[in-house]
Amino acid sequence: MNSSPGSRRNDLPRLYPVYPPNNSTENTNVDIVAVHGLETWSPRTWIGQKDYGTPNAGKEVNWLSDPDMLHENIPGAKIWVYDYNSNYSRDAPETRLEDVGSLFLDSLMAEEIGKRPLVFIGSCFGGIVIVQALVKAHRNEKTYTSFLHSILGVVFLGTPLRGTPLTTAAEREIFVRGILGETTSSKTLLSEIKELSNTLEALVDDFADMARELNYEIRCFFETKKTQIIRRVFRSGPLSNLEVPGAESQLLVTRRSATLDGYPKTAMDVPHVMMNKFTGPDELRFKVLVKEIKTIAEATRRHRFDKEEAKILSSLFSDYEAGKDANPDQVSGTCLWFIDHPNFTNWRDETSETAAKLLWATADPGCGKSVLAKTLIDKSLLSTETIHVTTCYFFFKEDDTSRNRGIHALRSILHQLFMQKPELIEFAKSDYKTKGESLFSTLTSLWETLERCATSLKIGKIICVVDALDECLETDRYLLIRLLRELDAPERRTKKNLKVVVTCRPYHDIVGAFNDSTYGNRSIRLEGEKETEKIRKEIDKVIEHEISRIVSRQDSQFDHEVQQALIKYLKDMEHHTYLWLHLIMEELRKTLEYSTPELLGLLRSIPRNIEQAYENILKKVDRNHKKEARQLLSIIVAAVRPMTMKEMHAALGIAKKIRTKKELGVTQLAQSREKAFEHRIRNLCGLFVNIHDSKIYLIHQTARSFLIDLPESNDSEDKDSDSSASPVAIVPHPSLRAERKWKHSILMKDSHRLLADICIWYLQLPDFEFKNTFPGGQATNVDNRGFDSVVSTIITRYEFLQYSAKNWPIHFRGAFVDQDQSYTASALQLCDTESQHS
Repeated sequence: MNSSPGSRRNDLPRLYPVYPPNNSTENTNVDIVAVHGLETWSPRTWIGQKDYGTPNAGKEVNWLSDPDMLHENIPGAKIWVYDYNSNYSRDAPETRLEDVGSLFLDSLMAEEIGKRPLVFIGSCFGGIVIVQALVKAHRNEKTYTSFLHSILGVVFLGTPLRGTPLTTAAEREIFVRGILGETTSSKTLLSEIKELSNTLEALVDDFADMARELNYEIRCFFETKKTQIIRRVFRSGPLSNLEVPGAESQLLVTRRSATLDGYPKTAMDVPHVMMNKFTGPDELRFKVLVKEIKTIAEATRRHRFDKEEAKILSSLFSDYEAGKDANPDQVSGTCLWFIDHPNFTNWRDETSETAAKLLWATADPGCGKSVLAKTLIDKSLLSTETIHVTTCYFFFKEDDTSRNRGIHALRSILHQLFMQKPELIEFAKSDYKTKGESLFSTLTSLWETLERCATSLKIGKIICVVDALDECLETDRYLLIRLLRELDAPERRTKKNLKVVVTCRPYHDIVGAFNDSTYGNRSIRLEGEKETEKIRKEIDKVIEHEISRIVSRQDSQFDHEVQQALIKYLKDMEHHTYLWLHLIMEELRKTLEYSTPELLGLLRSIPRNIEQAYENILKKVDRNHKKEARQLLSIIVAAVRPMTMKEMHAALGIAKKIRTKKELGVTQLAQSREKAFEHRIRNLCGLFVNIHDSKIYLIHQTARSFLIDLPESNDSEDKDSDSSASPVAIVPHPSLRAERKWKHSILMKDSHRLLADICIWYLQLPDFEFKNTFPGGQATNVDNRGFDSVVSTIITRYEFLQYSAKNWPIHFRGAFVDQDQSYTASALQLCDTESQHS
């Protein structure tokens, strides 16, 4: 049944080709299937208009069916669209959102899609439909084996993979109206979205595991412009009295929600509704998108990992990309002290068999080593060759237990290597058959696998970047240094195509370990006046650049004379580093409306070094909030890994409010309130704390050293503690005493005690009192696949459960509380298999 462009269909769901048409004789060799989102239909959802002022201005552009768009770039593709009833605002469909994926899979099978290479494109919730279909197929793998192995990849356009601001009624209303673009809404859709959001995280995690197992190419695109929400929709009805922050303009799907860890992420500078619309073949957004689709579609001969290979990849996987991207980008004119240094250029350009394999760079804290490492990777500065080079990396982080071991580094490097050069996984397979699971837990075994990969003559060079080696656990660090320095052993140099760049602080023991058996002078270090002056001059350039940016703002009161005086004053200060400058600039940005005398007074108070800068930041904490700020910092320094916003919300809530079990239940951090909680954290500790990808970090490793004190033998008790309120008491720890300065004000044993209290309290809440059923009534006697699914759902629902259940024993041991019998008894209750909490 035909329908006019833009009209709603009555014969849905339907999967059909849009180019080339069915009667075409054109040969095709790959299928591309696009799925639209909610409250839309084809072709409307894919149609943009040519810009005014250009030929044929205002003409409709359908990038899926127009011959000069997608087809022009991928001429061998047959392009399909899938239409389903998503028109909730007027005619709520009988099919539920959770069932659309099943119907989509049935339609694919009916059209015999999957007999040749296949690429999916999902717009908004269309991406969720694709995820639902593929996860269902994977759960019935025997039936869909051929189909699953035909898939090359998936492109997501603004898909809310990690949810949307859907937790409160007001926020769901905003999101739906942002989709509908009108004053009406859909109660059915609101209900459906609420229910779907409860299971989405587990669904997407299953999909991510499947994508890694089957080596799918994934591309995620996210919006950067906010959607304007019409204010008048709130003038009447049940929401008229609600105040919703950001209701008039907000991102409908955030970067975090629209992306998957470990896969490429690309921004589109448009609001949500324009993510799937283009003005023509010359639009830059379209060129970027179609390049990615083409890359996936042309990978028809790509290696397909079998089950054993998929298991190996899964054991090696970590979110190494997040470790790199957490660092800021290079400022123009910086990092040249390294990039232009002859030791680096000689190492990079030398191609003889006896050329140095290892290059290690040392620099003091705050001098930009991690920014340098990120720059070398992102700007492809590690080799003058453009092909036959495979780059892998790892960024150590001392306070993150997933990033502070040598095995973490080598696992991540091998995972990147196998994803880029799949043929090399054969080396890991043979090692796995010999060593079993110990392959993944032994540093020397992983290194031997990497060395064997580097003997392959087919792959060209392997270049690895290892950042912040000083933040690796000491026991692993020296073994890793020994393995690295052996790269330049004369008897081994000719056997490997492996080169490594290492950055670290110039600690005496690390320098000694490298120099002990390093062959020749192959290191770049920031230890002499020459390198110090280069760094200083680069920081001076950044000072000029940043001050000029501040002064150029319209609301700035600084004239040229004040600008030059400010630049000179900052340049003349000693001991400045990039980290120091970052902290100073953030303070100066707040002074735009200061008069000249006020500014001069501020300048006299500028800290002369990092420690003064840290103390200045924290001394601004409001007196009434000092205890909470110290609790927050204590949790951060003792946490086994960086906590998410939701985990920290739960932890602080327990630390602040707990008196008796009855007074505290499981509280959830609504996504709609996450921004408010972020502001609360920033208000507590200012620049001392960073938030990246919804995880909470200290601004720098030096911040941790600044806070932590050596163990003390006294004042481990607190007279104000209320130990009678419950079996476990939240003790105001000595490390949280308001009268102390911030430097060395936190004892690790007290921080561990605080976190142990929080975790044990959480696990003993009534929500987790069950024996033969899970929370919500699900039975425990389910099969393994069903059990995993139920557990994933529970972990999603109770955001602090996974952290507390896995890590409370670590904090308990770190607190040294063996003399506290009541405390020990409460902990032992969690170990009692007959307990409802075990």
